[in-house]
Amino acid sequence: MHNLKKNFAIVLPIIKELLANDVDKTGNVPRPGPKPKFSDAEVITLSLISDSLLIDSENYLFKKLHGEYKSDFPNLMERSVYNKRKHFHRS
Repeated sequence: MHNLKKNFAIVLPIIKELLANDVDKTGNVPRPGPKPKFSDAEVITLSLISDSLLIDSENYLFKKLHGEYKSDFPNLMERSVYNKRKHFHRS
């Protein structure tokens, strides 16, 4: 299955369940400041999905997300913000 949205919809609830003790009800790690529209759980899920589909280029991933999947991810952040948040969670 190579549909990003379908895979995302399957994996996101699992990630939220696994992180239930670490994230709030919106899927974000509690921290001061404004809550991001694209949650921390969604960043982790998108990173896992792209890795599992062997999408190793963030440029390619974001071309697809802003192209054919634009309506499926309305709160998607810019690529540089995604990259910073993704690497924050991997450390």
